[in-house]
Amino acid sequence: MIKQFLQLEWKAFTRSSSFSSNLVLKIFMIIGAIYFISLFTGLGIGCYFILKKTGLDPFLTVNKLIIYYLVLDLIIRFFFQKMPTLTIRPLLTQNIKKNNIVHFTLGKTSISFFNFIHWFFFIPFSITLYKNGFSAEIFFWCISSSFSLSASSCTHELKVIKPIRAKQKMIYFIFCLINVF
Repeated sequence: MIKQFLQLEWKAFTRSSSFSSNLVLKIFMIIGAIYFISLFTGLGIGCYFILKKTGLDPFLTVNKLIIYYLVLDLIIRFFFQKMPTLTIRPLLTQNIKKNNIVHFTLGKTSISFFNFIHWFFFIPFSITLYKNGFSAEIFFWCISSSFSLSASSCTHELKVIKPIRAKQKMIYFIFCLINVF
């Protein structure tokens, strides 16, 4: 089923009237992604030395600033991350369950660049901390921090899930908050 959806998306992309402009836009998006990956990796490596040079404890300082980064991440996601959409009308006449369409659409958001950019800061920062005397438990901190920041995609998806009742939306929001903290 996923293969069928991917084939339909590829056909929609290549057969559109604005294929060349979409292709150029995708190339610029890849260049921007490579830039931010290198920026976050460099910040992850250099953050320890910059904070140590200023006399601050790097681990405690990064922990204090994570909540501000989470808020900034939610704001950036709200304005820049678009929810993937499918042209549903042609699919309704096909023999495809509506649940499959919804699951594929929501599954595409979990493969977003915004969910993986955190890893490019936390992994180099954790390796630098480990090499400079921190215990191996720092890698558990790395994994939990990265997953907590990636859980913010759940809160971003709340604006897409409109048909669910308010009670279910509140339970979903509380689940996301538990993942963050």
